[in-house]
Amino acid sequence: MRLAFLYLPGRLARLAELSRREVPSEFFYGAAELSASGHTVEHFEFAETTSAPRLAAGFDLLRRAYLTPPKVFGHTIMNAWEFAPQLAAFDCVVATVAHHGFALAACAALGRMKTPLVTIQCGLLHQPFPAPRRAITRALLNRMHSVFFGEAEQAPTLAALAPEPARLSVSQFGVDPGFWSPGGIREDFVLAIGNDTRRDFQTLLAAAPEIAAPIRIVTRL
Repeated sequence: MRLAFLYLPGRLARLAELSRREVPSEFFYGAAELSASGHTVEHFEFAETTSAPRLAAGFDLLRRAYLTPPKVFGHTIMNAWEFAPQLAAFDCVVATVAHHGFALAACAALGRMKTPLVTIQCGLLHQPFPAPRRAITRALLNRMHSVFFGEAEQAPTLAALAPEPARLSVSQFGVDPGFWSPGGIREDFVLAIGNDTRRDFQTLLAAAPEIAAPIRIVTRL
């Protein structure tokens, strides 16, 4: 297959580091492993600016009125609209952040893109969902296949937004053991970092007795 992976700015600059094993492969969400298994993978970024700022500002008014999915900025929509025709050459597009996926799904709904779309969803339910936003988000979720890092995000999304269940799946977020290895060095403690809102602290505490090091948790909860 010919696959297009789409990232936030800054990731392409690290491709050379990936080839030298200087960064972990999960920075590219499985693209390296798919390439190694024989698929053709190309990498792209969406800029955080646009050549049509006035139109983007108009779309931002929709976001402020909760009439777009979370974090779908005006420049995201404009960049997706300009970029979508280039994706016709691919068998599948993988959006590695949700707002890129939603913007491309909107393009698909308007006939601008026909390439199958997979979106990695993370933190979707951190945002408020009044009824109009819920309906719009549900419609666009049904234009893509969403991948979650765990059932703890998939199940609440299904309950809250009610998309087609077959369009959601879980792929546990894997780490690159060839990069993240202790190398014989014993550190002083384990530090847990990440999005705070829906972190599963009970699982972390249950694992603590199996870890031969003190664990420090920093949280606002």
